[in-house]
Amino acid sequence: MEKGAAQPQTEQNEPSEFCEGPSRPASSDTARPPKAAGPKKTSSQNYVYDEIGNLVRDSSEQIEEIVWNVQGKVQEVHFEAGKPGPSVLQYEYDPMGNRLAKKKLN
Repeated sequence: MEKGAAQPQTEQNEPSEFCEGPSRPASSDTARPPKAAGPKKTSSQNYVYDEIGNLVRDSSEQIEEIVWNVQGKVQEVHFEAGKPGPSVLQYEYDPMGNRLAKKKLN
């Protein structure tokens, strides 16, 4: 390189924005207020979602309630009264999250 030419500088102790570990807590001026518990619904839509984005109701499919487990898998589906077929579907999973059984209850 020529003398006096700009050279890229690298810092060994410079923090990386992609480092592992716990995230920084939000400062008080940017903290969001806690969300209210329970399903959210817009009156013009058929779908209702919980506070973390799981579908919990689908009026167009006559699904009254969808229950999710802590692994994010559907545990039960409850249908509205009068819908043909089972009134409840239950799902069972192994510890790895693979579905083992689907039960149809009336």
